[in-house]
Amino acid sequence: MRGIAVPLIFLAASLAFQEAPRAQTAKAVDLGAEEFKKLDGEWTVVEQEIDGIQTKKLFSFVRITLKQSRLVYKTGDFAQYAEISLNPAKQPKQMDVTFKDDTGKDTLSLAIYDLQGDKLKICLWFGGTRPAEFFAKKEGQCLWVCERAK
Repeated sequence: MRGIAVPLIFLAASLAFQEAPRAQTAKAVDLGAEEFKKLDGEWTVVEQEIDGIQTKKLFSFVRITLKQSRLVYKTGDFAQYAEISLNPAKQPKQMDVTFKDDTGKDTLSLAIYDLQGDKLKICLWFGGTRPAEFFAKKEGQCLWVCERAK
């Protein structure tokens, strides 16, 4: 009997450890789905900071449209498309933005974001590590402050 009990204990323990990551992943997906719903819509960029240069109200014609896992950055006739993934469980909340160029090449930008009512901040770094704060002081960093379009 004792020879059977030990393998059963290991089997039960391994099953318990295997279920935990799935439960966490499902929880993260649920959080992400809820967060996508909150972000869905058209946003007007009211402030933009790139490489430490800040502009206010100059970019009111720039629009960011978020729909599920897609982002469109549009200014005039120019549009840039991206796929996004969210991790709202982190602080600050994290967003991975994969931009697509005309040739089909993907460029990943690690970002953070903050949503407060109808105000959205996205800070990303093209080719760098994920920003820790909502500043774009270094080369390749970009901060968008947006308001939900009315």
